[in-house]
Amino acid sequence: MPRTCFVCSSPERMAIDNALLAGESLRNIAKRVSISPAGLLRHKSHVCQPIVKAGERREERLSESLLDEMRDVAEGVGTACADVRLASLRITEITGKHASQFAARNSTLRASAINCGLWTLRRALNLAFEWGKLDKPVRVPGERRRDRVLSDAEIKLYFDNCRQPWKDAATLILGTGMHPGEVYGLRWEFLLLNGSGGLIQVSEGKSKAARRILPIIPDVYRILKDRHEAQGKPDAGWVFPSTARYGHLEQNTAKTKHSAAIAR
Repeated sequence: MPRTCFVCSSPERMAIDNALLAGESLRNIAKRVSISPAGLLRHKSHVCQPIVKAGERREERLSESLLDEMRDVAEGVGTACADVRLASLRITEITGKHASQFAARNSTLRASAINCGLWTLRRALNLAFEWGKLDKPVRVPGERRRDRVLSDAEIKLYFDNCRQPWKDAATLILGTGMHPGEVYGLRWEFLLLNGSGGLIQVSEGKSKAARRILPIIPDVYRILKDRHEAQGKPDAGWVFPSTARYGHLEQNTAKTKHSAAIAR
């Protein structure tokens, strides 16, 4: 007579099945429930196929939700971007040509709006290929570049309307090419001020190229020197300290001050 599966009658079965579906180890699951790893293994052996099928159904629902998300994106960026021709297609009917036509038809919109739709479409198509819903991957065109070269007059006008600490942060971004997030979390221990210039060490990043040493130009040196002296010449700490959650200038504050500078 086969042994009784205690998991099948356990009130925690749903949580256990979800953990198995997510690929969590039997040892970790056993720590949370009053069932041994051996008992979990027996349960897994006879419910493996139902769990897999449930996962496939969940993935299909997620794929459909991604397509719904794309329709929502189209609605969110305006009537001109509500591309009925693309949104009405089945995912197996969409090709790279459709994606290019989508971008071309909405070329009058901001690049960020077009890129948002392309990103959602690319994500949905990649998942469909990974899950075996497409025979081959679909190439979606890359995001549209948003290069904008500012004139000296535009730069002066912008900084004249900037408030601190965003004015100093923007000067640092313009003078070094650092990403905004790198500037917000900049610390004094990663700066070298030598009396006329210096170096900035960017110590964190996803790639080797992101971790780099940057020279400090005169305009950047002046604002860093003034901040350093105003803070009592510390050896460590935030360059842009604040009372925010993380203790330094954050994205929301920067966006607010940037918007205010543009609006003036």
